[in-house]
Amino acid sequence: MSFYATLGVIVIARCGQAGNCPKALLVGVLAGAIAGTKYTGCIVAASLALAFLWESRSVRGVAVFFSGALAAGIWPYVRNAIWTGDPFFPFLMRWLAPSAVNRYTLAALQASTGAADSRSLWQVTRFPMFAAFDGSQADFWEFLGPLVLVFVPLMILAVRNTPAWRASLTVWFASALGIGATSGMARFLLPVLPIALAASFAGVSHVDQLGWRIVRRASLGTIGLYLLFGLGGLLLYGRSAIAVAVGLNSRQNYLQQRAPNYEQAEFVNRALKGKSRGGKVLVFFRHTYCLDVPFVYGDPYGSWAVDPERLQTPEAWREFFRKEKIEWVVRSPDYPDSIAQPLLELEKGGELIAVAKGEVDDFEGVRALGKRETVPIVIFRVQD
Repeated sequence: MSFYATLGVIVIARCGQAGNCPKALLVGVLAGAIAGTKYTGCIVAASLALAFLWESRSVRGVAVFFSGALAAGIWPYVRNAIWTGDPFFPFLMRWLAPSAVNRYTLAALQASTGAADSRSLWQVTRFPMFAAFDGSQADFWEFLGPLVLVFVPLMILAVRNTPAWRASLTVWFASALGIGATSGMARFLLPVLPIALAASFAGVSHVDQLGWRIVRRASLGTIGLYLLFGLGGLLLYGRSAIAVAVGLNSRQNYLQQRAPNYEQAEFVNRALKGKSRGGKVLVFFRHTYCLDVPFVYGDPYGSWAVDPERLQTPEAWREFFRKEKIEWVVRSPDYPDSIAQPLLELEKGGELIAVAKGEVDDFEGVRALGKRETVPIVIFRVQD
């Protein structure tokens, strides 16, 4: 997305007011690719459309732009509409198919993407400067753009009324304000970070023309230190993966040491290998990419199929098992609280029969902290 957005700005700056059709088509395809990658990409694509419209002022060019954007980016939304009836699944379900809404999961998704939070004007206006920071849940992606914030005062000295500057500032500010207003999560600004860095670094270049040697040296030193800090952080964080890539560690050891829920997945793979009659296994652990058996993800926090409001009784779960062709259920270590009671009743009633038990190691809390704990795991067979 970052590459497409940056290239789109470069192309827009060279379109000219004639709205060059080949370039209009190219920038439209780039915008469509961004929009088709992520929902927040639609905001970046819209900002590219705004910049292109301002620079070309050509009806024909705009028509070509939108043709390219639709051709490149509409397909994920068509797929969503076919599968779910909502092209922006699940955020429009409340209006398009109210009876099919899983309110629990929808609320969880809105909370996890920041869409449910209210934001003041001040909070939104911090986004173009990459100065938004949530101290209550600090994470690595909160530190995207300190260099942008530092060098914006110098950038103001370098701004000129040229196509490159107009396109850059339009895409940067329109995208950042839109993302700040709709999501409020700084990591979604990553697609426009290269544009913001290029614009702010132009200010560093400009002070050389002004003869401000001390400012120039301080600026270059700051950039150099930040690059060294970033490189050191990358090597520290990726040292385990690098060891596998160069043959110093095995894939198996790496996954055991670094992949969340890996041992749960391997336990399920071993226990159910060759035993399935074509049914699926219901799991509640989040990271399922190492599972080798057909599965249904069951945590209501992220599974639209599991609605606590509709699965409040053992009978409702029996019907769910039949509908989803679920043959096995995995509890590791506990069921999610919102759906635990009826599942525990099925256990007590002998409708979930334990066929495999064990203990596995997994991360405790945030993986980056490296703390591990022993987790019990039980696999149940669903009685017909």
